[in-house]
Amino acid sequence: MENKHTAGQWAIRDLEIIGPIGSNKSICEITGNFMDESEAEANAKLIAAAPLLLEALQGMVKLYEEVQPAGGWQGFYDESMYAIKQATT
Repeated sequence: MENKHTAGQWAIRDLEIIGPIGSNKSICEITGNFMDESEAEANAKLIAAAPLLLEALQGMVKLYEEVQPAGGWQGFYDESMYAIKQATT
């Protein structure tokens, strides 16, 4: 699957997500009148980790496809593929 998002790892500057690290390219800024600062910071961390999370999930799916383990992994695989599709299409 082709990744169309901003390549590279993302970082947090204040509550702004920039990417790739070292650039000045703004991906998004966490704003909101209905969350406290700790919730806003947690959301920023989650968003900044998105490229790494996607890469890890894609690696796990690839491994699953290669070894096809027995015993209840199909649900994990299906959910993982759904999440990857949501993130990449």
